[in-house]
Amino acid sequence: NEDGSFAYAEVVYNSADGYYHVGSKNGPLLLADLMGYTLFNEEESVYQLAYDGKIKEGTKNYYDDLLPYFTCCSNSALNGVTSVNKELADLLKKVGKIAGFDEDENEWLKICKYYQNYGTSKQLEDPIKGLMPFSAYTATLGTGVRSNYFYYDRVIMPRGLLAEFIPSRSGVYRITSHNESQQGVNGWIFDEDRKELLAYELDERMYNDDKNVSMVFYMEAGKKYYIDIAFWVTFTTTSNTSLLPINCSAFARRGTSPMTATPPAMRCTILFTAASTSSSRTASTTRISARMRTANRNTAV
Repeated sequence: NEDGSFAYAEVVYNSADGYYHVGSKNGPLLLADLMGYTLFNEEESVYQLAYDGKIKEGTKNYYDDLLPYFTCCSNSALNGVTSVNKELADLLKKVGKIAGFDEDENEWLKICKYYQNYGTSKQLEDPIKGLMPFSAYTATLGTGVRSNYFYYDRVIMPRGLLAEFIPSRSGVYRITSHNESQQGVNGWIFDEDRKELLAYELDERMYNDDKNVSMVFYMEAGKKYYIDIAFWVTFTTTSNTSLLPINCSAFARRGTSPMTATPPAMRCTILFTAASTSSSRTASTTRISARMRTANRNTAV
């Protein structure tokens, strides 16, 4: 305002997507600019303030708490900004209280911005989709599921996009991927805390099949797992190959039945196949496909 005061947009939390929006729960996403200069501080970014130890309460340094969101900003589809969930909002309120210039409960909003679309009701999509467990894509069992295609149009570090998979049955699952790029793809499975459960890279890769990922892992029903497929070459973002045929395999131990007290062993294949969509796209895709089979039933879902 002309008198030097600030007028703030109304922000609303949407429990459906876990993010703050502007104006209404379905309004534009509230975005935090952690890597650049803002109205909050025109000389130092939030990242620089935290890195220099200026975001502290007593002995508590908030740099480590903010670090995952700095990573989101660095890998965001909108360079330098991240969507704001409840945890980040609480952290930014701490930043505003500790390093802000005005004693205002809305001081943290000076770090934020938003993009308003005109001429359409469709708002900007989440720019950090797939970068964190809370923003992961959904890996769905089934052949040719459209939602299981992922585009890699930029370099992401740490590599890859996360796909959340929640098995409905406990058992052994096989996760595979293939790409005809120079060195193929690697794969990882993480838990909710981003702890690595399984990796298919380096020495785990078979020399005569180095363009494929094949991971076999026991998964518990109802538990969240995060599948990460990325190019072996860090800076690869595209590939000149077509989609490959889907081959699925599954099994149950002989003599077992889905009706027994102890569920039979079960294996499913989730195939990630990275490829270019068309000559007009400069991004690679990833496809997941799977089939489930038990001793008495074979069901493709």
